Amino acid sequence: MDARDSKNGSILLIDRDPALRVDVSAFLRKLGFEVREAGDANSGIREFRDLDPFLVFLDLAISQNDAAGILTAISKEAPDTPVVLISTNGEVPEELQKIQLDAFDCLARPVTASAVEHAVRHSQFHSRLQDASRAHLRYLERRNVQLDVRLHELEKLCTRLQSEHYKKASTEVQTLQVNTLQGSEEVQLRAIQAALESAADAFLITDEAGKIVYVNASFVNSFGGPTAPEVPFRLGELFLNPGVADTMKENVGTLGTFSCEVPMLARNGQEFHALIRATAIGGESSAKTGRLYIFSDITEQEQFRQQAYHDALTGLYSRRHFMELLQQNVSLARRHGHPLSLCLCDLDKFKDINDTHGHQVGDDVLETFGRLISEEIRVEDVAGRLGGDEFSLLFPYIPANVAAICLERVRKKFASITFTTEAGETFSATATFGIADLQSEDAAQEALIELADQSLYKAKELGRDCIVANGAPYE
Repeated sequence: MDARDSKNGSILLIDRDPALRVDVSAFLRKLGFEVREAGDANSGIREFRDLDPFLVFLDLAISQNDAAGILTAISKEAPDTPVVLISTNGEVPEELQKIQLDAFDCLARPVTASAVEHAVRHSQFHSRLQDASRAHLRYLERRNVQLDVRLHELEKLCTRLQSEHYKKASTEVQTLQVNTLQGSEEVQLRAIQAALESAADAFLITDEAGKIVYVNASFVNSFGGPTAPEVPFRLGELFLNPGVADTMKENVGTLGTFSCEVPMLARNGQEFHALIRATAIGGESSAKTGRLYIFSDITEQEQFRQQAYHDALTGLYSRRHFMELLQQNVSLARRHGHPLSLCLCDLDKFKDINDTHGHQVGDDVLETFGRLISEEIRVEDVAGRLGGDEFSLLFPYIPANVAAICLERVRKKFASITFTTEAGETFSATATFGIADLQSEDAAQEALIELADQSLYKAKELGRDCIVANGAPYE
């Protein structure tokens, strides 16, 4: 065991028993650590701030108030510092368990050298895991920035290309309806048609009755050849949702143009994401005009967008994108005066699941919880993973007491799931929920988050595996 593996290799020992301080300090120094000692709360806090140790040993032989004061100071200033408690029976008093620290160990008095060494090894391992986790988070943040830049570049490129295609097609294709073409006009038409035939985007032109006038090679490759000229083209068959075709026709008939991004179906049955532009062409009345449709495959762009906006493990929104959506929804709720409720939730004792069964099993639990949330909430609701075992849900247009009905279903279903490890062991997990309403039309999103966090803290005080809405238990 190398003391250099852990922060500055220093340990703080707080104990009012000089004999125990001498024994434990001597053993820790043999292991290569710098050890500072303190005999009371005040000196212990001073030494902690001065030393910044990677590990603290705290004997509960001092008063419980002094122990609580020391732990509270550590939780506020360096909550990721592991603390090893020493007590008569090896148990942590209930009042001290409420203090939010990253890690607790507890040794029973009398303390043995092997127990001290085991506690140090466990703390070193925990510290290395934290360092690895922080490094991974920094990598993910850099990767998200790279994806955002790439996505922005693709969107600019797509917009430019579509603008060029749209301008060329909507301006030049109208010449297809000219009855007599002579000289240079005929040459120009052939040049336009050649350009459309070589385009990567699929072009479709129909007359006022919906019959095909023209399709280019990309359209044939993607969707097959045209139907019989006397039969109106079934535009709805191109889309995963056939109703999109009616929406397009209605908007083009009213506004003269329409664009949207929707899933489409290629002739081989494969789905892909497409940007569609539709416009009325030829004729003075929209009732007597044809239609020009341009279909652009933006599957790669959509994949980059999904990677930037979603958590890879659960499929829920990432923390950053959830916060953006929260800000938008708070703004809308304040402007129009409709209800809005926010839920914060944690998986109960998730660290114990990781420590006992391994991180792969922990990931399975997180993935299952994320999938369950997605199945239970409405389409307009927003769910995100804030990090670790922390999740958040946003419920537009409904108050907290109504949203709690959905959360209760999630809570019960999650608690009923049995997880099985590779070793064949089975266990279950639970979650705790805190939900709050946006209180007033001028309330900021920070105030809503604070209210939801207070409800979550209250739910944990009540014993976890429950729901607290606006500070009151949901029943």
